[in-house]
Amino acid sequence: MKISIITKISIPILLIIVSIASVWFLVFSPFSQSVKDYKNNRVLLAETEQLAGLKGNLKKEFDKVGQQAETINSAFLEEARVLEFIESLESAAILTQNTYDTDVIQEVKDDSGNLSSVNITMVLKGGFANLLNFFREIKKQPYLINFVQVSTENNDGILTTKATIQVYIK
Repeated sequence: MKISIITKISIPILLIIVSIASVWFLVFSPFSQSVKDYKNNRVLLAETEQLAGLKGNLKKEFDKVGQQAETINSAFLEEARVLEFIESLESAAILTQNTYDTDVIQEVKDDSGNLSSVNITMVLKGGFANLLNFFREIKKQPYLINFVQVSTENNDGILTTKATIQVYIK
């Protein structure tokens, strides 16, 4: 039996190729799948960490908005304190050396019939500086105040100012 030289060389080469293919499919193929799984898990972990960071940021933002809501809510006058507010306006008029007359108190209601604001009309008499001081005193009030209408008239050096002041109710 004569085995040719080509056969002697081709059989070991064929065995080497089959061995390499076996090692590749048995060892490296599952290893490469493990690498892919590892990379996918790292991506998922990074996304989860990012979402956890967003949750922390969202909580901080929520707390900040909550604090702002408390600040806004405190700017509205309680309905039971309207009389105290009117008295504080009158005290401001006395403090700034204006004579005053509180003419009209008008309640403004929303569509559901709840009281939303109160309009108070005051007539002030005094000098221009006294009027400005009165407005400065009103500005110190912790409530949300709107001047609906302001008119002034000068009679012989006495400034008469009619102001309709709107204060918002909780």
